[in-house]
Amino acid sequence: MPETKSEKLELFRIHTMLLNSERTTIWQRFNAFLVANTVALAFLEGHPLLLPIAGLVLSGGWLVIHLAGYKLFRDQLSTMSTKFQFDPMPGSPWYGQSDVPKPLIDWILCVSTALILGFMAAYIYLLIGALCVSQRV
Repeated sequence: MPETKSEKLELFRIHTMLLNSERTTIWQRFNAFLVANTVALAFLEGHPLLLPIAGLVLSGGWLVIHLAGYKLFRDQLSTMSTKFQFDPMPGSPWYGQSDVPKPLIDWILCVSTALILGFMAAYIYLLIGALCVSQRV
């Protein structure tokens, strides 16, 4: 365990770099899956049954990986906040308070998850439509 101030500062710097790296990775994964869904829509447009199945598999994997990435990020953030206890900077509304409030809702997680669920809902709608059409034929 680090004892000197410089060792603690270096450990804090490493933890901060790890958090920033994970945050970047979350967005890179998100963008990659968004592009993959767009490509699937473009190339499988003429296949009414294959498109929703491939889209559901793709979006299901996207949701699992997305939530796992956020969980890892939150776990790392929690570990960092227990190892390093710094007071807010002067000028912050919480300066001098021991209990700094945390947001109740992570809006970025909520909106990004809602987008993924929206893709899944659209693919389910397409699948139901394709199955209904194939039943009539």
